[in-house]
Amino acid sequence: MAIEFTWDNASLPSVPVPYADSYDGHEWRDKAEQFGWDVPGLWGRDGWDLGSWPLVVMALYDSEKTDTWALMTYVEGDMVVKVFTTREARDLAVTEVAVGWWRFGTADGPDDLPETGWLPHHHGPHVIGRE
Repeated sequence: MAIEFTWDNASLPSVPVPYADSYDGHEWRDKAEQFGWDVPGLWGRDGWDLGSWPLVVMALYDSEKTDTWALMTYVEGDMVVKVFTTREARDLAVTEVAVGWWRFGTADGPDDLPETGWLPHHHGPHVIGRE
């Protein structure tokens, strides 16, 4: 199990420790939400998979008050936490990770994903009813 943190002086909610606070990805996801993280399962216009629960999960934290936007990835017990100064930068990082998972086949993604990069409708949180 590896845990990597990349922030200085940012105030974040607790991070669930795999096998201490939880014993599988489903429990980890539930604990992350209890700690104050948002764990979306869908990404992009059409709501493609954001991870492959319970093995691959992504959690987000937003604080407009402190201008803190965080991304936490969980892959079979290994975690990486990154902090950004804008929501846009964090969401771009989420899209890049999601695209990587879609290309690798770790998560179900769009049928129109180009060989490199991504299309505008692949980016951003999934919003029900968004055109």
